[in-house]
Amino acid sequence: MPNQFVVPPTSLPLQVYTIATSVILFVVITLHIRRRILQLDFSMRSFYTIVLANASYFIAMGFFAANGAFLTFTPFPPRILLLVLASLIAALTLLLSPGTRPLWGSIALQSIIGLQCFRFLAELLIFWLEHEKAMPVVMTLAGRNYDLLVPVTALLIYLWLRNRKISAGGRRWLIAWNLIGIGVLLNTVGTAILSLPSPRQIFALGEPLVTPAVFPFYLLPLFMVPLALSLHVLALLKLGGFYDRNNQRVATSGIR
Repeated sequence: MPNQFVVPPTSLPLQVYTIATSVILFVVITLHIRRRILQLDFSMRSFYTIVLANASYFIAMGFFAANGAFLTFTPFPPRILLLVLASLIAALTLLLSPGTRPLWGSIALQSIIGLQCFRFLAELLIFWLEHEKAMPVVMTLAGRNYDLLVPVTALLIYLWLRNRKISAGGRRWLIAWNLIGIGVLLNTVGTAILSLPSPRQIFALGEPLVTPAVFPFYLLPLFMVPLALSLHVLALLKLGGFYDRNNQRVATSGIR
């Protein structure tokens, strides 16, 4: 079905901000993981293969987004939503893969939670889009988006965790915080889904949400949302001892 929706115009500085934020975030995460891999003596060839595959994926999706390939919202679910689900599945697969568990287990919980501060940048992007009339109000703090609470509290928790051993009570609070963070994220994503010009649209009836389906703003749902959820899941897995149990099994196998 051809696109029947007018894409709101956006300024060049906003587009540059979106691309620059995503690229810098991708590079920072890549360099941090590379440093951990060097310390663990992992295969650098496999690491660079995964990095190249991810970079190629986002570039390819950018090409399709720039050509309006995701501006089809019927039938439901729309293409952009299917891609978000695919990105989430790929990210969670990496977190649970036996070959990568020692890597994730080596990353400090403080760093994982601190990285959630990137959502300040995502919220600034949403605010800027709304200011330029390219994002419905329902997607902002004035509407149904409370995601700004996560990076604010993440920064406080990051500072609190410095040089501190986590008690059993503190562990429970951190688990609760991550679960609440997932709930806040799902609320925002759900609002976005119900704001798309699809048969399921409930919100933003006068100004449907189409901007995240175009270049460069496709990076918000395809990169930033999966990253936010993956950080919460990674933190929960570490708090639950998932990676510790895996490392113990590896050590036991080595002794035998």
